[in-house]
Amino acid sequence: MKKWTAILLSLLLLLTAGCAGKETEVTTEATTQPETLPVETTTAPPETTEPAETEPLLPRTEEAAILADRVPAVLMLLSRGDTVDVVGEYDEDHYVIKTDSGYGLVEKYLLAMPGDAAYEAWTGYSYWNRSVYENYHLTGTPIEALKTNEKVEVLDELDDCFVVKVGDVTGFMKREDISKNPVRSQNSDNGGSSSGSSNSGGQDGGNISLQWNGGITLLSAITQEGTVTGQATVKADGTEVILGYFSRSDTAQIVMEAGFAEDWEGYATVLMDSLYAHVPEVLIQRKGEEAYAQWDGYAKYKTVLYDNFYLRGEGKTLGTNTVVHVVADLESSYLVTVDDAFGYVAKDMVSKTRIVIGGAPSDSGSSGTKEWSDPVL
Repeated sequence: MKKWTAILLSLLLLLTAGCAGKETEVTTEATTQPETLPVETTTAPPETTEPAETEPLLPRTEEAAILADRVPAVLMLLSRGDTVDVVGEYDEDHYVIKTDSGYGLVEKYLLAMPGDAAYEAWTGYSYWNRSVYENYHLTGTPIEALKTNEKVEVLDELDDCFVVKVGDVTGFMKREDISKNPVRSQNSDNGGSSSGSSNSGGQDGGNISLQWNGGITLLSAITQEGTVTGQATVKADGTEVILGYFSRSDTAQIVMEAGFAEDWEGYATVLMDSLYAHVPEVLIQRKGEEAYAQWDGYAKYKTVLYDNFYLRGEGKTLGTNTVVHVVADLESSYLVTVDDAFGYVAKDMVSKTRIVIGGAPSDSGSSGTKEWSDPVL
């Protein structure tokens, strides 16, 4: 009996152990996490789109009237001795050059080309009371007034003036104001004349008919392209690189906001085909400005009517007391009409009153006769 009891207990223990093992195994399987494999992801490449072309930011502008013909819109100024890249001829008076600021025009006489002979400097002597100017246009207030026989070092020759050095001052003088030999004696008429009053050989009196002495008229900027073909040397300080030309009664877009272009004293900044240039303030009339009070004056003896406000080149000589209708004051000259023809005269050659010659007003010039007049403008 005891034997059977022992056998039964052994079987019971075995059965209990088996159940416990199965329970443990089931529990383990229930708690095991399934293995997770990395999920491969594909990223689509970003869409590449061409950047949209944006218009350049332009300043606010205001229209202004141009008061004279062939007014240059100046892109930049060059100095004597600068080397410039030349594209080629534009016309008989201008070269096209390429600069860091863009393409522009330079008058030919202001550039020394590689094949040009070097200018030989020489010493000249000033006639009495002759002027040295700061610019090659010979406009504005002179920077020096010379006495008779003051030594002048002539450095270079331009179209109608010399590049000179007087002491420590470098400037520009009229050709006829310098003698190659010391001046022994002179009267007030020898060796030169007052600004704009020299006789250029035009017909005295008669109907006035002016024609342009070369040059161009451009309302828009010159084409901004071209291949450089050579180099040239600048002959004068202040040489203008010209973006284009305006004509009288054209309108210019004057820049009214700061920060878009460099400001020049005495100049208005203009916008031409998204490029910036500069025009003298005296040659424009801004919106809202009072118009010039026009008046009639009388031509002095040997007054010359020119086709440009610089009073350069040839012109027509007017008879004394020819009626001159003054349209605008351009600082260094007047814009006038004579017999319905427009032109330009030196300001000191127009009188507000009729000229008295030999005790009576005269209607024509009289060579060699002294004249008197009331103070002029």
